[in-house]
Amino acid sequence: MTIQISKNDITLELFVRTADDDYVTARWCNMNEFDVTFLWLGVHSLEKYLKAALLMNGQSARKCNHDISELYKNLTGVAGELLPDRLLQPEALDIANWSVRTPSEFLKHLLANGNADNRYGIYGYTTRGQDLHMLD
Repeated sequence: MTIQISKNDITLELFVRTADDDYVTARWCNMNEFDVTFLWLGVHSLEKYLKAALLMNGQSARKCNHDISELYKNLTGVAGELLPDRLLQPEALDIANWSVRTPSEFLKHLLANGNADNRYGIYGYTTRGQDLHMLD
């Protein structure tokens, strides 16, 4: 087994597998109107997925700490052309007042409302009907 395969196995186990748990739980929280927990777990799952993507592409995620906006910015340098420019409403999805956002704008919104300092809802939060779909 090569060192890179071992790194990928560790990344899958420690980041992707736990991010999947957080993501599924975030979806459940959103559908059951546990908004603060949805926001917190959404941020947490994205942080792990973004770190995993960077690590599996030979990049460091160390300096970003828990800043999903910074992690995403770093990932655009690796996978820029694979990432969407805007988060558009799917045709079959009927959500009134859908607001098109860039991924960076959505991440900024998610981080502002679901960061660790606000996981108890001390600063308040806002959610939109589209948040779950943009998280997806």
